Amino acid sequence: MSKSYTSHVEHKPGVTLEADWSGPTMSYTDPDKNAECTAYLFVATFPYSQYTYVEATASMNQSDWLYYNVHMLEFFEGSPVKIVCDNLRTGVITHPKRGEIVLNDAYLSFAEHYQVAIMPAGVKKPKQKASVEGSVGKKAGKIIGMLRNETFHSLEALNRGIIEALDKLNSRGFQKRNSSRKIIFETEEKPMLRALPLL
Repeated sequence: MSKSYTSHVEHKPGVTLEADWSGPTMSYTDPDKNAECTAYLFVATFPYSQYTYVEATASMNQSDWLYYNVHMLEFFEGSPVKIVCDNLRTGVITHPKRGEIVLNDAYLSFAEHYQVAIMPAGVKKPKQKASVEGSVGKKAGKIIGMLRNETFHSLEALNRGIIEALDKLNSRGFQKRNSSRKIIFETEEKPMLRALPLL
């Protein structure tokens, strides 16, 4: 049994979805301002299938965090049991070592609407935090690398490029497994997701 496969089966399909802002950023040119603008990457991935969602945004405020969390679930066409994220100020008010995690009202409403548990990486558990950051960083790095020779003249154009690159990444076969992220997600993980609310 390969090491990668052993690591893979530690996760159950449809249970955990890791989401975070990527450290690495991208850029696009704003023709109206004649300036290069920074684009921040929102990244989400299922540890089980490694199926990934990436979208660029002009800022990392609370409304963006919620907006892309909704986009994320729409992309996956379902919600997991829990979303594991970093201790983001845009979503988490307090995360004490002991006691109840407190989410801000907007993120709490999101969690209740989609019936999903929000599990910020433990403050005193660097391995948890490293898992989320590492997973997100690797996926962002792959997308950035695939688009490194492209020039984009708007945030919308950048996201169109990301969608194309993301489809290639998710459809690409694993080196040590006779399958792809997309196939594993569609056949094993997506059927385990909860249906999204109609409203």
